[in-house]
Amino acid sequence: MSMAASGLGAGHSAVLSSNVKLLAFQAVPPAPGRETGVSQPAPAASGSAPPSGGSGLPGGGLMTLLMFALPLLLLFFSSRSQKKQAAQIASLKKGDRVVMRGGLVGRIVELGDKYAKLEIAPGTRVDVVRAEIAGADTGETPPAADKDKDKDKDKDKDKK
Repeated sequence: MSMAASGLGAGHSAVLSSNVKLLAFQAVPPAPGRETGVSQPAPAASGSAPPSGGSGLPGGGLMTLLMFALPLLLLFFSSRSQKKQAAQIASLKKGDRVVMRGGLVGRIVELGDKYAKLEIAPGTRVDVVRAEIAGADTGETPPAADKDKDKDKDKDKDKK
């Protein structure tokens, strides 16, 4: 149907074409029976397989499973480690060497329900919140004096 046959003049056709151009940049479908000016792709050859209209991507189920399983696993392992940490802190007693979460190392002098008193140097005692104790100090790293002795031994071996 042409513009002249529909009763629209030349001025109306310019407005109509500008409206069609504006709609082409928006995600609004054209009104029924109107053309957008954009050509449709040609249909696929009859020999090719039709697109599947199945239940979506095959990995969709796996993604859903991971989305629910990973947080549950993280929750399980974190609660397990918290229980282990709580048991370790509950087993502490006077005289134990401990490490604080901030890195402070000391010996327990007094132990209360909420607070503990640590001796971090001879004659220096500090009150700390018991929940901030990371755990017992394993003493894996030798003190600085022992490190210097080890370096001297290595130098003596090199000289021989």
